[in-house]
Parts: sequence; C-alpha cells; structure tokens
Amino acid sequence: MKDSAVSKRIIVSRDTRTFIMNAFKCKEKAVWAALNFHTDSHLAQRIRSLALQRGGVLVDGNTPKAEPVYDTANNTMMQSISDSVVIVVNFTDGTACLLDSGKVVDKLITPSIEDFMQLQQRAQKLAESHN
Repeated sequence: MKDSAVSKRIIVSRDTRTFIMNAFKCKEKAVWAALNFHTDSHLAQRIRSLALQRGGVLVDGNTPKAEPVYDTANNTMMQSISDSVVIVVNFTDGTACLLDSGKVVDKLITPSIEDFMQLQQRAQKLAESHN
C-alpha cells in the first residue's frame, strides 16, 4: 500500500505507541506499519483512528517547506510560512507563537513535537486563506 513518493504517516509519542500496542494487543511493528500507511487492514485502520484520537499528527507531505532561521544571539527560531504568517520559537522561555501580520494568533508553551507540527499546519492553512 505504501507509495514511496508520498511520505504520509501519523506521528505519535512513545506513550501513545505503547498505549496502542496494549489496547490492540499487538506488536510495535504492527503499530509502526499502520502509522506509516504500509498496511491497510481493519486493525491498521483502527490503530490510525486511535492514534489520531490521542493527539497524533497526520503528515501527508503538505507540511510547510519553509526553512527555519535560527538567531542564536536572541535564542530564537523563525519559520516564515508566507509574507505575513510566521512561527517564532523562543528557546529561552519555551514558547512557540504563530503570528499573522505581526499579531499573535496562537501561543504554545513548551510544545511537544506533535503540538508544533499542528501549529505548522494551522500556519499553512492561515497562509493559504490569505491567497
């Protein structure tokens, strides 16, 4: 089922993978194959559904391609999604802010990888809404 041109997958935490293995009494390999869309059995569909319910992030190859710019002097990282939509991470206080035309639209404090990826997806949708 896996199409090598498409990097579709669901990203979850280690705790969520363990929870899924216990919930479905399956091995890590089965969870990995389901989350990476290598299988499409009824079990794989149920694994993906539970992963998304527990906060997993679907990555379908449409995540922002903007390269982050690191400012080590100010301990920040900025990812420009468009001319007006920007994500700024402050490593000193652990915040990640989504800005639209300089105004804070969303702010996360010490986000997980899943949270940050969801913020990137929101930023992409916001940028697309301006077109």
